[in-house]
Amino acid sequence: MNLLQKSQRLPMILVVWCLLATDSLSAQRMILLKTIPDAMRYDHEWIHADPGESLRLVFENHCRMQHNWVLCEPGSGVTMEVARAAWVLGDAAVAREYVPEHPAVREATGLVNPGESVRMDFTAPDKPGDYPYVCTLPGHALTMTGVLHVGSEKEAPPATTVAERKGFDKTALERAATPMQRYRPLMDGGPTLAGIYTMHRDARYLGTAKPIEAVHRGMAIRLGARGRHGVLFDKELLKYSIGWSGGFIRLLEGREDERAEYRHRIGGEVHFSLPEGTGWLLRDGGSSDPRPSRMGSLPQKEGRYLGHYRIGERVVLHYEVQSTEVLDSPWMESDGVFLRDLYLGPSNQGLSLRLSEASGIQWSISEASQAILKVEKGIHMLHVNPRETPTIIRVAASLQPPSMVHAMDLKEMIRTGNYAKGGPVLTTKGVLGEGKGPYVVDHLRLPYDNPWNALLYTSGHDFFSNGDAALCTSHGDVWRVSGLDASLQSLQWKRMATGFANPLGLRIVQDQVHVLSLHEISRLHDVDRDGWADYYECFHQGLEVSASHHRFATDLQTDEKGNFYYLKCTEEGRTAHGGSVVRVSPDGASFDLFATGLRNPNGLGMGPNGMMMFGKQQGTWIPSSGIQVVEQGGFYGYVPSHHRVEIPRTFDPPLCWIPHGMDNSSGAQVWSAPDERWGPLSGRWLHLSYGKCQLFQVLMEKTPAGYQGGVVRIPDVEFESGAMRGRFREADGQLYVTGLRGWQTTARMAGCFQRVRYTGHESVFLLSLTILSDGMALTFSAPLDPLVAADPDRYQAQSWNYRWTKAYGSPEFKPSSPQQQGRDPVIIDRVDLSEDHHTVNLRCRPHAEVMQMRLIYDLVAASGMPVRGELHHTIHHVPEP
Repeated sequence: MNLLQKSQRLPMILVVWCLLATDSLSAQRMILLKTIPDAMRYDHEWIHADPGESLRLVFENHCRMQHNWVLCEPGSGVTMEVARAAWVLGDAAVAREYVPEHPAVREATGLVNPGESVRMDFTAPDKPGDYPYVCTLPGHALTMTGVLHVGSEKEAPPATTVAERKGFDKTALERAATPMQRYRPLMDGGPTLAGIYTMHRDARYLGTAKPIEAVHRGMAIRLGARGRHGVLFDKELLKYSIGWSGGFIRLLEGREDERAEYRHRIGGEVHFSLPEGTGWLLRDGGSSDPRPSRMGSLPQKEGRYLGHYRIGERVVLHYEVQSTEVLDSPWMESDGVFLRDLYLGPSNQGLSLRLSEASGIQWSISEASQAILKVEKGIHMLHVNPRETPTIIRVAASLQPPSMVHAMDLKEMIRTGNYAKGGPVLTTKGVLGEGKGPYVVDHLRLPYDNPWNALLYTSGHDFFSNGDAALCTSHGDVWRVSGLDASLQSLQWKRMATGFANPLGLRIVQDQVHVLSLHEISRLHDVDRDGWADYYECFHQGLEVSASHHRFATDLQTDEKGNFYYLKCTEEGRTAHGGSVVRVSPDGASFDLFATGLRNPNGLGMGPNGMMMFGKQQGTWIPSSGIQVVEQGGFYGYVPSHHRVEIPRTFDPPLCWIPHGMDNSSGAQVWSAPDERWGPLSGRWLHLSYGKCQLFQVLMEKTPAGYQGGVVRIPDVEFESGAMRGRFREADGQLYVTGLRGWQTTARMAGCFQRVRYTGHESVFLLSLTILSDGMALTFSAPLDPLVAADPDRYQAQSWNYRWTKAYGSPEFKPSSPQQQGRDPVIIDRVDLSEDHHTVNLRCRPHAEVMQMRLIYDLVAASGMPVRGELHHTIHHVPEP
């Protein structure tokens, strides 16, 4: 019997009944195993069974992704061996539910969807021992493991020391290779940390619990010489939500990608807080939040965040209130006094600042200020008079009445310099790829050993005009890299900026770095030209961001007119902008939703004439992975993000679907401009696989029904981490790739920066796919052996369809019998070869429009070189004869 036939899927509510009834119906013992929600772990990593005991496993999936359970024979490293066998199943992975035909596999459930369960009856092995179990989906085996101990129940699982559990004794390189690493607390991320700060019900205020409201666009600022104090600035409402002492930020631990999502809480004792509402009174004199959704920026007439300066240890906030320029800098004195320095530009109207709640805290103001302090309706207020010239103010707060303080001129401070310093330049040595193929992968070693313990989950890159690169990491840093020559023997790394909220895109325009984070695009300014960013300009803002899962903003591209584009993940329909392609004007002042209906895309490609593509992510409403050509106004299938008056009943089809087994999580697409330095694949589109860490060539044609095409893998190109971003460097014409390890991927390292280099060695590539009235034409880059190419047995083909529903992904359905799951064979009746022996015309039956087709070819070039490949494509249009 097939192992998968032994398991039976059940809805959650039915499982509960079975658990109650099982003992009365049989002698089986029930084992309830669950996934820990979004932690990529089983809730039990050690289970006992007696030899030969009859068992019923009930496996509940409480995560947002699919999982399975595979029981293996005893042995060191056997779970990873079985998992790797599942990962290379390729196109057969989904059909086999990621359970390989491997001698070490004893029992297995099928795939269990989110919110569903499976039950499976089996007999424990007769032989005592430790039988490991594992989830074999790509990347899951790194953390989803456990042991079924057959033998005495008194035998405890092996003990794990604290050092082994936390891994803090490992080297930086070992940490980078460790999945699910929890080393973020070791990282010095600079004086600020932007992100979403979640509801905090157990914060302490004067010894008692005090609820703290969520801040969707927060920036925590480290204060004091020891950095053990902080304030949380709300960039949307322009206020300090809280100030505290005794620790900086509490980093919430969870799944590896969730830690990069930056859900944080404050880390000490609250000294003051400001309840709901704006920081500065509005033009009507009120402070109620004027935003209907309570997300996004304030109306511009009321105020807008402009950026912040780094000056030594100080952070100077820069914003406008009712068209008045404001500089605002917090600090903490050694005697426990919070300071707030303010510079306000000229204004013919007064302004009023809400400082904090009045209970428990005392405020004082500097002498000769054009302002007064008052307590009004339980709030400490600062009222600033109208003025023809700028004014500077310092206010101080402490639990005891603070002494009188003198104001600091922030405008003079940013004018005269004393800017932030970025630390030492680090050097690493790259490793050139080897091989006899036309393309090899060079490794540009990341500076894992660095004085800040900075994590290097690389998430975007671009190049300066001199050929240097800038990279961002998902934990908030931006690095500059030089030494990108042919040998890579001396790579120079300089950390140039810190503190961003999960940046996943970077673009350099006129040698200025633009960084895409959760909430905004920031433009970096190096005022004193020392290579370290001194002013973080808020170039684009206004996007609504919620505290929901997968609220990423990914990739950053520009078109020929200078417009910026990026992808906003869905946030499950909670915001006005989620699940969209966002277009930003060249000056950053305005934006619109260019296309909608995206789920959680992880990469955007920009080509000639404004052509854009993004990679589709399988999930609810998205049947499988795929590549989507973007048209203005398009809707791409994810219903919660349709942003239309009426719910769409259809969607714009993709260029091609890609089976989940071939690419379970898509990265970006890259246009390779025609350039002989990159060989036969220049002038073509490429596709990065985040899940498989591989590179594909994209074949496409335009038809009356739109674009159609497919992908074929480029052999011998494997990346160290999940490939997300690719750009060609003008200086050498080669492809550079960055990526990271997080959700479903087979990545080995935390991040990567790698070069795909053309070697000039002999190669034969499939260059084009054309759908004919009775089949398809494949054109190769070199002539084929005519006897081999004309043999129909050298080709194998199948076809199937998917269903567009709100279910997570879709099974495969036969085109010949739409209600029956499976695939239809496609018969190759005849093969015609062109005169130049470059093109084969395959006469196929059946031949019709189909969502997914798989074609395997095993040919030989005229030179004798093997030509093998696996093409997955979509047919939207079959021309008339």
